[in-house]
Amino acid sequence: MSQDNLSPVKMDEFNRIQDSLKDKKPRVQDLLELSRAAREAGLPREARHNLLAAGELEPENPLVLAALSMELGTDEYREWQEAHKMDIPFWKDMKSILLYPAQKEGLMMLGLASLFFASGKIFEFLMSAVPLLLMFSIVFFAAGGILGLVIILVLPGFYTSITWRAALGKTGFPDWPGFSDVFTNLLGPALKTMTVAAWSFMPLILVLTYTAQKKISPSVPLTVFTLLLGLLYFPMSFLMMVMSQKLWPSLLPSQVLDSMAKSGRDYLKLCLLFWALLLPSLPALLLWEIPLIGPVVTVFTGLYCWACSLHLLGRFYRYEKDKLKWF
Repeated sequence: MSQDNLSPVKMDEFNRIQDSLKDKKPRVQDLLELSRAAREAGLPREARHNLLAAGELEPENPLVLAALSMELGTDEYREWQEAHKMDIPFWKDMKSILLYPAQKEGLMMLGLASLFFASGKIFEFLMSAVPLLLMFSIVFFAAGGILGLVIILVLPGFYTSITWRAALGKTGFPDWPGFSDVFTNLLGPALKTMTVAAWSFMPLILVLTYTAQKKISPSVPLTVFTLLLGLLYFPMSFLMMVMSQKLWPSLLPSQVLDSMAKSGRDYLKLCLLFWALLLPSLPALLLWEIPLIGPVVTVFTGLYCWACSLHLLGRFYRYEKDKLKWF
């Protein structure tokens, strides 16, 4: 817009407000006022700039939201809202974390995985109940073993996707890892997960191995201490592996401990909640020997609990990413 088309009075008001904000940190109200004055003076670019600046300061301010909804198009405003959505602290949103696997697709996927994983135990019961099926025992046990192995290979990639999606703010359950690239989608995540778990609990493994070789009773304080170390180390190490898509950073104690220190008390909250969510899977083990339904319930409970914990881990990263500064 040319200078001739600008209202001198409105332009003077815009300049006056702008000059008053020099050498001063503007407040949201100041930016809204400056944006209004710019629009009335015929300066749409300046009006938009100041309005967006107000949105950066207080993205949930009702006055800012009302002005932005009028300034931006429908799609642009929706994108701005998504980008500036304030994340609820993960420890204050436990209801949604507990219900995360309870959506239809989650229940179906975990239920199917439970049936596959427990198929060997189910076949064993069916053959004991119906002796005629013994002639097919080799087929049944082979099928159960194959299905169980498939689930063991699929689960690490599936669960890392749960953490990854939560960290990026995506909703819904991930799809099963594809079989087109076996190493990238199946073997890679499985090997990485096993390595991170073994490394995290290596002090405990060494203590138990040493005491077993010496045929002596393990020291209770030392065993508890190394167990606590593993419980503290694993969540951050696993999260680093998921987000970086690399194994090496998660094996470096210096990087893992530095990230723990950056998160401070929030990481302690994460660890308590992460392992507390897995506790229901322990009493569920008592149901394993119940015919037919017991193994399925036991496995389903464990899979459900792990889905909650790893979703929580992704939510933790989304809330703490500015402190961690990994990327």
